[in-house]
Amino acid sequence: MRRLLFLSLFLPLHALSSSPPGCLFDSSVVSPPGRLHLGDAADFPNNTHIDRSYFPSHFIFGALTLAVKHEGYGSVNATEKADSIWDVYARINSTVLDSTQPSNCGDHYDRYKEDIEILEQIGMDAYWFSIAWTRIFPNDTVPNATANADAIAHYNELIDLLLEKGIEPHVTLWAGDHPQALEDEYHGLLSARFIDDFVVYANACFAAFGNRVKFWITLDEPNDYASLAYASTQSPPGRCRITMAAEGPYRHSSLVQMRAQDFYFGWFMDPLSFGDYPKSMKTMVGPRLPSFTPTQAAELRASWDFLGLNVVSAMYAIDTSSVYQDTELGYFQDMRANVTDYDLDGVAIGEGTLDNPTMYITETGWGIASALDMGENLNDTARVQYFHSDYATLSEAIRDGGDVRGVFAWSLMDGFELFQGLANRFGSSNSTLAITTHSPLASATTLQNV
Repeated sequence: MRRLLFLSLFLPLHALSSSPPGCLFDSSVVSPPGRLHLGDAADFPNNTHIDRSYFPSHFIFGALTLAVKHEGYGSVNATEKADSIWDVYARINSTVLDSTQPSNCGDHYDRYKEDIEILEQIGMDAYWFSIAWTRIFPNDTVPNATANADAIAHYNELIDLLLEKGIEPHVTLWAGDHPQALEDEYHGLLSARFIDDFVVYANACFAAFGNRVKFWITLDEPNDYASLAYASTQSPPGRCRITMAAEGPYRHSSLVQMRAQDFYFGWFMDPLSFGDYPKSMKTMVGPRLPSFTPTQAAELRASWDFLGLNVVSAMYAIDTSSVYQDTELGYFQDMRANVTDYDLDGVAIGEGTLDNPTMYITETGWGIASALDMGENLNDTARVQYFHSDYATLSEAIRDGGDVRGVFAWSLMDGFELFQGLANRFGSSNSTLAITTHSPLASATTLQNV
């Protein structure tokens, strides 16, 4: 089995728009739109073209979903699925922009056969999905706990069907959706007890599925989750301390760019690569940053097989060290940097630079605001243009020597986009509980034509 820690380059909290989108349609009164047949849409924008001949022969094209965002509750009774932290958090008023509940999104748990059919039609080589911890152990994860046989059977059927269709299964274990019971009992990730429970859960998955699943992700976007869950209220448990926003004379510099990258990326990758946190974090955070024992550092050093990146946005870093006071402490304050998509003159950012480890682009996609007209939601021209541009640029990077082995489109279907709910749609197929089929969009044809 291959190990992969899943990290992301994600648009951060203070680069997000503070204005919520318009009210989402009432799904109870929506009529299902006509199904778009694959192959109906144009090839690529501006009469251009890119296909697999532009990529190495071993390159993998895939799509992905996450249990918390796409499974829905499923046709199970309450004893077969426990509440995740997002199930509970989303019930709090105003937590989710459109009040959507994760249990009402995607319905992939019941419709996985239909969704795998779409994967096959699109011609995907691989499918990255996550397993719901809350289904495998709906009651407890103590060392002698017994995994839920029904959930094991479900994921076995999904994996076997993928292999039957010639689609390689890739699995994520945790996507910010651990059981709420762990938060209630010992505050979740804030306790070392979480590690023991996670090991029990992971080993149960390895035992049940490891003979067929060769690619595993331990944690999905841990850097993004940590900042949004513990330095904001945008993810559960929402443990943050409110500070005043800083304003003042900003400046760009290579030093602040490196510092921002250390806080967003090096925070996780430096310990896994070198056994310690970045020097800039140790300097800025001081004794508030935990330290590793020599044994822990040795275990962490070079402990990953290949790198997975969720590529969402490249950003400028703006120095705020002259604005914040030393008493203003917290993740977003400690780095003494704001990040933005635009430079000081309002010009959108251009190309970014990455080092060259073996990597997979484990998520890339384009969100489109929900429309009141469901027929309009089938038109995802902007996403078509995004995939064309993104994949064309990726092929150029590979030809220039980048060691990228595969790319996964986010996402196979619309889903629960955490605090945005369904107000922002990323799916290449449309899905709501009011629609009896998962309808592929124009971007699905784009993916098919690659």
